[in-house]
Amino acid sequence: MTHLARSRSVFGGDFKGKEAALGAIARYPQMLQDITLDFHDIVANDKHVVALVNSSFKRGGKRIRTRSSISPHHDQAKATEGWIIADTELAKTAVAG
Repeated sequence: MTHLARSRSVFGGDFKGKEAALGAIARYPQMLQDITLDFHDIVANDKHVVALVNSSFKRGGKRIRTRSSISPHHDQAKATEGWIIADTELAKTAVAG
């Protein structure tokens, strides 16, 4: 299961299963251009990983910069759940125009 902060964003929601999660991720390059991710820091233990990410993308000729946190939970080297905390309102505004 992957959780993206809901808040009325086109990207937000809960996505259960590999196909649903990949489908949600596939929407990004369809709506945004020149997506870049710069991993600021990664912290991990036996069960969790937290990545602090500076990201940017282009939409309508404007570059948008944001920060997010990606937190997958894993069990025996297999990701079982993930959380992405990001400024989805910023992305929504960029996608809308």
